[in-house]
Order: sequence, then C-alpha cells, then structure tokens
Amino acid sequence: MSVIGIPRGMLFYEFYPMWRAFFEGLGVTVVTSQRSSRNVVDAGILCAVDEACLPVKVFLGHCLDVSRRSDMLFVPRIVSVEPGAYTCPKILGLPDMVNAIPGVAPVLTVVVDYTKRRFAALGAALEIGDKLGVSRLRAAYAYAEAVAGHRRFAKGLAKGGGWFAAACEGAEGSGAPVHGRPRVLVLGHSYVINDEAINLGMKDHLERLGSQAVAPESISCDLAGRCAARLPKRLFWTYEKRLYGSASHYMARGLCDGIIQVMSFGCGPDSLISEIIRREAARKRVPYMALIVDEHTGEAGTVTRLEAYLDMLCRRAVARGSAPAEGGAPVEARAAVDGARAGATTI
Repeated sequence: MSVIGIPRGMLFYEFYPMWRAFFEGLGVTVVTSQRSSRNVVDAGILCAVDEACLPVKVFLGHCLDVSRRSDMLFVPRIVSVEPGAYTCPKILGLPDMVNAIPGVAPVLTVVVDYTKRRFAALGAALEIGDKLGVSRLRAAYAYAEAVAGHRRFAKGLAKGGGWFAAACEGAEGSGAPVHGRPRVLVLGHSYVINDEAINLGMKDHLERLGSQAVAPESISCDLAGRCAARLPKRLFWTYEKRLYGSASHYMARGLCDGIIQVMSFGCGPDSLISEIIRREAARKRVPYMALIVDEHTGEAGTVTRLEAYLDMLCRRAVARGSAPAEGGAPVEARAAVDGARAGATTI
C-alpha cells in the first residue's frame, strides 16, 4: 500500500485528524512534514510565485519536505465546505501549484464542493478509495469513523481554547478564563495562528507576557455562523465568516479584553473582514490591533508591539477600575506583564 504524505499547512489544522483517520482506515501509511522552520519557508518561497501569500509559500515548502518520504501527496481541491459559501481561491488552486513544482511526488487530489453536492466529502472519500484500489464499502466505513473522530477533535478544540496543539494533546481547561490574566482573542486563519513560522510564536509570547490567548475555533462553527448572520449581507467566504462570528460573539458577551488579528500580506478576503471587525470593535470599545505578516516580518518588532498592546490593556483596566474579562484582577495582570518583560531575553 502507498505511503501518503500530508503537508503541514493550510487546512491541515482544520482536517488533519480526520484525514489521518480516514487513510489509516484504508490501511494506508500516513506521514506528515516536519514543523515549519526557516528551511521549509525558504524552500517554499523559491518555488512559489511572488503573488502568493506566505501561508501558500509555507505550504509548498512542506510539500517538498514530505515528498521525500511519500509515494503520493494528498492535496485536495476544497472549493466549499458548506452550501452557499466558498474557501479562498488560493486553496482551490493548491493541487495545480503543487503539480507545477519540479520533482515533487505525484499528487492525489479530489474535489470537495458543497455548493454542487450535498454529500461532497463522502463522494470524495469514495473517489479516493477507487483511486487507491479500496472497496467502496471499506472507504465508506473509514469515512464514517473519520467523521466521528473529527467531531471529537472539534470538542477538544473548544476545551483547548481553539488551539490545534492543545486539542491534539488533549489539554483541558485552557480555554476557560484564568483569574488575573487579560484575555486576548487571537483572530486569524487556523494555518496562520497555529504555524509558529508564520505568526512568529505569538501564542507563546502572549502567554509569557502574562495574558491568556484564545482562538476562533474555541467556539463552534454553528455558533460563529449564527453570529455572522446578523450582518446585513451574507458573507460568501466560510473562514472569514468564522473570524467575524467569533469576534462578534466574544465582544457581545464581554468575553475578551482585546482582539489581535493576524493577517498574511496579500490576503484579499482578510483585508475586507478585518475592516468590518475593526469598526465593530471601535463601537464596542474593545481594543483591536492588526498584525500583517509576510516572510520579511521580524520577531523582535512583533514582540515589542505585543508588549505595548498588553501594557495598554492592563493600564486601561486599572484606569477604569475594572477587572479583565471574566473577573480577572487588573493589578495582578499588570504585575504579570511587568514581570515577564523584566525576565524576557532579548531577541
């Protein structure tokens, strides 16, 4: 049986547990690329067009990395994951971009498009089974088991504050508010906020500086969709709808002290939704900061901005005589930030 390589990028952080369970259910060996590093990023940059965003460049670097240990690369063409909405155009074109890389392993791809097929994912699973020479009955059973596992993974995301690593490690309670620590909603696509080479270790920096970081996946897709439905016009991008719905939910219920949105340079959908979120945050007086990253972004400058932002959150809480979200203590939070800054090493 073939060895299937899954690149650690793009929708990996949404569907990898399901993909892995499905292929293992077919009796296929699954390997993944190593974690993002400077070498992976540089390799992707060399084989990508200049107009590609940083996550796409990183994804191509992961394809090169895992290709060395794989008979085939699994790169699905995910057009839509729900009726009436679409993914990013660059996600649609991933199989073509990977196929254009010289020397890369053959690409195993299928089309997933819920705008045309009600059971698009099941149809794709059966098609994969046909391509791998597996019976449709076995493919359907493997798909059902994978979907059940994916639901458990989604629940783990909520318990882990929406972070991929926490969900995979089975961490519990990290999504609950922590006394004395300002709570920051880190908005961004899963492949941005979970990849340390792209976001420069933002989650670790925020926690080191005394705050609690939560991600959009800490609430369900259904809840985010209901919150986004309050907009006067329906959003046609699934993942932008997820970002807005999460921000709206947290701001409306006072569940966060501030919002940091991490965007990759050149992302068209993000440039639109970030402005909508920024205006709503201004109306609700929730501090908002946008961080735009590309391959030239420096970690030292990013850390400086995070320090200033968290210091502002704590000063704001003290000046208003209120605690951070969910009953935290502003004086304790300020002390945590000061202590982290005093003990931080220079980058």
